[in-house]
Amino acid sequence: MITFLIFAQASQASEFDYQTSGTVVAIGDINGDYVQLVSLLREIELIDVATNWAGGNSHLVSLGNLVGYDGQKVIQLFMKLEGQAEKAGGRVHVLLGDADYDALTNPSEMASAQRSWLQDLPVIIKLNARIYTYGGIAYSFVEQSLKSINDHAHLQLLNANKASTDAEAQLPLDEHVIRYRGTAMCHPYAESFNVERFLKRRQVSQIVIGHVVTDGRVLSRMNGLVVLLDTGMSEAGSAAVLVDPPGEEPYVHYLGRDNKFSISDEENSLAKNISGMTDLEVEELLRMSPVVKTE
Repeated sequence: MITFLIFAQASQASEFDYQTSGTVVAIGDINGDYVQLVSLLREIELIDVATNWAGGNSHLVSLGNLVGYDGQKVIQLFMKLEGQAEKAGGRVHVLLGDADYDALTNPSEMASAQRSWLQDLPVIIKLNARIYTYGGIAYSFVEQSLKSINDHAHLQLLNANKASTDAEAQLPLDEHVIRYRGTAMCHPYAESFNVERFLKRRQVSQIVIGHVVTDGRVLSRMNGLVVLLDTGMSEAGSAAVLVDPPGEEPYVHYLGRDNKFSISDEENSLAKNISGMTDLEVEELLRMSPVVKTE
């Protein structure tokens, strides 16, 4: 008798690393704004009028911060869409933001099923040629794997309300990807080295983050290495998504506007504010001047 063993091929290269030939749609901080969320997802035809999945094999990425005024309705919608999308050949990826994390570490009226679903969410994933996370990449996490970063966040969550002697659990949470603001706020001279090392290590070209509210536009910084996606949809800003169709250039869709918009370049004037020099002049100074001391 000859026995054949058939093994199913994994649908992803490794944990937290996904590939798709479908359209990828990413959205930043929602903060409980259920009405604008539903309107936006309908406009881009990811859901129908009954708020059921209509996106086929598309992948929807939420960077986090679901909780807020109508947070329970937002969470319930994503829980429903998650299962519906998978049945249709697509996927919904929901990441944990800092407000979600805080809600899990404090008593609340959140239903147990919602709490259980939230606390299992990852904080960072790789999807095609991009990394998606809520905050940013601090020096402490540049060399860590996606699994290690996710494990650390869940370890922090597990130990949030009890004393722990675990050294990994004692790493400063402000430097973690659900809190870190340096990638979005610090000058590129200070942050681009970390970002470039992190992206090259994972063979991707870009990281998409939320956490820091822009001027209402989706912005690019560090020559396109970073995309800022928190457009302040719940704070009188804009409701927007980053759309990446297969074989086309990514574009931004703003709620209520028909055009496909390019990602706007961030305007950075920190160097001039400090020294009276332009960024290019400071860059040339740093490139040509001798290093007299390092520490």
